[in-house]
Amino acid sequence: RSAAGDSAEIYLYGLIGGGGFFSDGTEITAAQFQKDLKALGPVKTIDVRINSEGGDVFDGKTIYTLLQQHPAKVTMHVDGLAASAASFIAMAGDVIEISESAFMMIHNAWSVAFGNAADMRKSADLLDAVDGTLVGVYAARTKTQAATVKQMMADETWMSGKDAVANGFADRMVPNMAVAASG
Repeated sequence: RSAAGDSAEIYLYGLIGGGGFFSDGTEITAAQFQKDLKALGPVKTIDVRINSEGGDVFDGKTIYTLLQQHPAKVTMHVDGLAASAASFIAMAGDVIEISESAFMMIHNAWSVAFGNAADMRKSADLLDAVDGTLVGVYAARTKTQAATVKQMMADETWMSGKDAVANGFADRMVPNMAVAASG
């Protein structure tokens, strides 16, 4: 993160949430994000740059909420990948830009469960509830029917920059740099 005057830039490059045993130190936890966001002070604009495969849904939901409730104008920039939890964090932006060569991916929530049959049913119920809240976030931001978003999530939908704009998941695409013809 960096801050200069009335504007700030935050990089979400890495796994959302704690990495646990497999941690490589690049994870973005909600707790650290909250501290970093607060440390920016009273900025008027925040540019959030995303390149993340996603991660923990609850850390992602918290980061989404912190950005959505922040008084600054938030512009999201999908630089390479906004997948899974990172894709719904992107929905917190007042403006969402995506690179022409970048991707966004949405899918149903995943989990690992241990225990007996009742434990498995509880886990499945929680996943259904999480999916319902994600459908709500995507549908509200994209102005897409909830049933359509639900099917896109069930299908694990990957969108190029062009597709993300066409589907309402981004407001504009940043085109690839034109290469001069050489002869």
